[in-house]
Amino acid sequence: MKRRKGQFDFKQFSIRQEFSAMKVGTDGVLLGAWANIAGSARILDIGTGTGLIALMLAQRNPSAVIDSIEIDKESAIEASGNVSRSPWADRVKVLHESIQNFSSDTSATYDLIVSNPPFFNAGTPSPAAGRHQARHTSQLSQRDLVLATAKLLSNHGRFCVILPVTESEQFISTAAGSKLWPGRKTIFFPKARKHAERHLIEFSRKNTAYKEDRLVQYDEHGEWTDDYKNLTRDFHIKL
Repeated sequence: MKRRKGQFDFKQFSIRQEFSAMKVGTDGVLLGAWANIAGSARILDIGTGTGLIALMLAQRNPSAVIDSIEIDKESAIEASGNVSRSPWADRVKVLHESIQNFSSDTSATYDLIVSNPPFFNAGTPSPAAGRHQARHTSQLSQRDLVLATAKLLSNHGRFCVILPVTESEQFISTAAGSKLWPGRKTIFFPKARKHAERHLIEFSRKNTAYKEDRLVQYDEHGEWTDDYKNLTRDFHIKL
């Protein structure tokens, strides 16, 4: 990706983020590139922010129809603009609504649900109300996210999230309460020889032993690793 003032440029689309509560970051890029899109005709992005993950999935899956939910009004407006300027405006829809209301009102089900959810359960609220809402669980608890997903996920579907390491075990336990089970997990290290920072986890309705691997973003020399390059090659301009 290439950064301009208020904008990130990827190979096939650009993200404007002047007003969105949450900006483009590594978490979103990781999830959009990592999620398994096989057999996903209908996709749901919960908490779409700028629309980044939805657009990455639209690029990767040329036939999928994607619904994107965003509770923050300014973020939803900006995401809609990013979608309208992309090559996939006919397949991606942005809805300004809470996932709690959306899941109660719709009868649709999805083959793939993705979310880069709020994860701070405590601490001092951000001075910016939108950023606080986007980063903290006060508007979307782990339980609410899991309950909505359990209702909306098709029988054969997958649910992919990215979480801090400290939050992931509780999330796995919460998901088990709705009979959603981890099938794949990637432990993400921002730098070699540093502690893990994120877990990317794929859930489904199948309770089987899950596969686990590792991904390191930067090597000892401060360069992107081959694994990270291979994962994100279709998006970053400099690759």
